[in-house]
Amino acid sequence: MKYENCSRSIKKLADRLTTALPVRLLAVALLVGVLVGLVSDPAVAGWGEQEQRGKSVYKQGRATGEVKALLAGPGLEVDAAQFPCVNCHGHDGAGVIEGGVTTADIRPSRLAFVADATRDFGRQRPAYDNEALARAIRYGLDAGGNSLHPAMPRYRINDDDMADLLAYMLHLGQEPVAGVEEESVRVAALLPSAGPLAAPAREVERVLAAFEEYTNEQGGAYGRRLLLEFKQYDPAVDAGGVAAVDELLAGERPFCLLSSMGLGAAALATLEQAGVPLIAPLAVPASDGYGAARNTFFVFTSVADQARVLVDHLVAELPGLGGGAVLLHDAGPEGLAGKLGVESQLSVYDQPLLASLQLAAAGGVEAVVAQLAAAGPAGQRPSAVFFFADGERAVEFLRLAAAEDWHPLLLGPAERLSPSLAGLPPALLAGLRLVSPAGVPDLDAGRSREFLAVMEREGIAGRYRAFQLSAWAGGLLLREGLVRSGRRLTTPRFMAALTGLHGFDTGLLPPLSFDKNSRVGLAGASVLQFSTAGPGLLVARSWREPLAAFAAVDPQL
Repeated sequence: MKYENCSRSIKKLADRLTTALPVRLLAVALLVGVLVGLVSDPAVAGWGEQEQRGKSVYKQGRATGEVKALLAGPGLEVDAAQFPCVNCHGHDGAGVIEGGVTTADIRPSRLAFVADATRDFGRQRPAYDNEALARAIRYGLDAGGNSLHPAMPRYRINDDDMADLLAYMLHLGQEPVAGVEEESVRVAALLPSAGPLAAPAREVERVLAAFEEYTNEQGGAYGRRLLLEFKQYDPAVDAGGVAAVDELLAGERPFCLLSSMGLGAAALATLEQAGVPLIAPLAVPASDGYGAARNTFFVFTSVADQARVLVDHLVAELPGLGGGAVLLHDAGPEGLAGKLGVESQLSVYDQPLLASLQLAAAGGVEAVVAQLAAAGPAGQRPSAVFFFADGERAVEFLRLAAAEDWHPLLLGPAERLSPSLAGLPPALLAGLRLVSPAGVPDLDAGRSREFLAVMEREGIAGRYRAFQLSAWAGGLLLREGLVRSGRRLTTPRFMAALTGLHGFDTGLLPPLSFDKNSRVGLAGASVLQFSTAGPGLLVARSWREPLAAFAAVDPQL
């Protein structure tokens, strides 16, 4: 077997060392012999295809051959992908507390030591070599022949895949990290070069470049210079940025990405599969539950929670909902998330919808307006319409409803609706209520003044200010994660640092909080309406989180 050759080499080296050294250094010589087999410097030993295959076994339970995990307790054999090594031993092999059991530290430096019964869990064993480690993985026996804890699965794995796994385990705790050098960390930003987002994307690039320069002037992130790499893609040619992401991952990978303007679900899924962290201050997720992307950290409130804020506002503005409310949505992820948020929050108030219609299935906007304006599902015209579809269809709805002399409140997400509203007469805009996840920043606060000072210094005007503020806030989130990760920067440490943020104040947005179940920093939103005195938006409801069930008795809270 491959690891037997390594074991024989270790023994020969140990023999040569022990004959040449004094007795008092014998223990050190033996330790060096074991470390040759179990401790490896990636810069010396290299990082190749075998280590990459072994990483897949360790972190995903996937190998070139079949790998099965035997659960000693229930006596079940399952796919190893359900119980990969990383789940219990952690990304760096240092061990974790899992189900009340403290799992073993399996880093090479730890396995190279002889365990003493007086201090090492009451167990005595010699140091591991590769053969002993393979036996532990397959049969649950340590280097001294003692049975390991029954909570550890025993794995059925062929010799080639075992050799790959052991090769990777040499690097546990010292695996090379893409984009991270001793003095710098590389971060990429993918931005559209054409289409409706091209102009704000150019402003975002200028702001992020200014943030990079300002951060490095302040000493960088824990002593490392921040190196931002901007890459453009044309949405007309590369819809959703899929090819741009593939090209990015095929080349010299960055440590993480900052911004995700225009990236579609397929591109985000590719980044997720590759395990590349993404800080997304310019995108709005559909939902924020556990099933959402684990490597992507969104800043802004999910569509579902924005919908819940809209319900809270409507209940306050239109007690009893007047003639009732209907929900119109499309079949996309955002439309379905809006539907979920509206329906779940209305149930808190025990208020049903008159109707919930998927626009295409109901025959389109024209057919829906004709049906609702005639009498509505309950024999009267609805007083309010929740609208979770694109802005063009919202404009069509407003024009057709006005032609029927029907003027309901129309409530929907500002991100989707506002770009299409320019040029509409004030009469059509009067009944609009737009929900926005961004609060009104306090421009006199410390970090706001810092942002404005840099913008002035760099000659960056206030056009697309919302994009600029969001991009700068994303940069601050990135820097905080890097600083909290310390000098030993790895992807798991960075992810843990961000996940542990609670009430992080950017000075430009409401405080951000993440946890293991949510990768969305904000949970609230504000509601805006158009001014009757002239162009512009007014705050109809200040930024706040959706009301929980216990608070729903008083929507003014």
